[in-house]
Amino acid sequence: MVFKIADRVFETTTTQGTGTLNLVGPQTGFQSFVSGIGDGNECYYVIDDGADWEVGIGTVSAGSPDTLSRDTILESSNSDAAVNWGSGTRNVRISIPAEGLLAEHKQNAFRTAGELTISSGAVTVTASNHNIDTESDAADDDLDTINGGREGAFVILRITDDARAVTVKHNTGNILTPDGNDIDLDSTNKTVIMQYHDSMSAWLVLSAPSSSQQLPVGSFYFNDAVSTNPATLLGYGTWVAIQGRVIIGADGSYPVGTTGGSATTTQTSSQIASHTHTFSRNNVGGAFSTVAVCGGVSAGSVTTSSAGSGSAMTTIPPYYAAYSWRRTA
Repeated sequence: MVFKIADRVFETTTTQGTGTLNLVGPQTGFQSFVSGIGDGNECYYVIDDGADWEVGIGTVSAGSPDTLSRDTILESSNSDAAVNWGSGTRNVRISIPAEGLLAEHKQNAFRTAGELTISSGAVTVTASNHNIDTESDAADDDLDTINGGREGAFVILRITDDARAVTVKHNTGNILTPDGNDIDLDSTNKTVIMQYHDSMSAWLVLSAPSSSQQLPVGSFYFNDAVSTNPATLLGYGTWVAIQGRVIIGADGSYPVGTTGGSATTTQTSSQIASHTHTFSRNNVGGAFSTVAVCGGVSAGSVTTSSAGSGSAMTTIPPYYAAYSWRRTA
């Protein structure tokens, strides 16, 4: 179903009452609602009999006869309610009302309507500014489908109560976020702005609060000015501090999420590079000789004095220290 406008659409009807109209057929030189708007689509309509009149939005259905439902009454001679038509023939045309010239369509351009309660993940908008609430006042709920969209229409949504959060779901129903991530509305100070596009049959998010779509679970956050938990600074997520560690790119040797390493190490004899020692000694006969050990052979056994303290040495690469956090939820 899409909202459409077409030129030179003009039929008549003899339907009585306040219900769906049976359309008799197009007048000479004009086209029918089914030809101009299409089966199952919506449009503006104007009905009049020369005295009473009604302007609204209806849905066209092809059949025998074709019909036009009177879904929303915008204005009428009956105090803006559906006119209860009596006997006689009435003209039924497409005409853009004053509201339509302001791009309001069905949504009453940027005016606030009543609160909408989510039902099975969906709401139906009737204006451009709504508060939304969770189903059965649950602590949280998902919104994946918005009914009532019209080409080019805007809607601004915010939650009713800070204690009842709503997650706007990406591509679960007919809502598409810019980066494919869901949007958390967990404060009445947060709003999301969307526009409806007929070609995609979807609402496109134009503006959203700082939310999970910016730093999803698994993201890192660094700050060298304040140590405050990002949950407080950003207003979302669960974060754990990373202290005394550096980040290394994951690969086959270092699987993602693993930890290891040490800030210092003490070398063992097997870790010392291969090398030789030399020392001097006096022979019994008074001659002086140099003997190599640890890599060569000497006559007799000698012991050199020990050197070194065995202290641990640092293995930390050059670094820049900052407050570091990882998002876990």
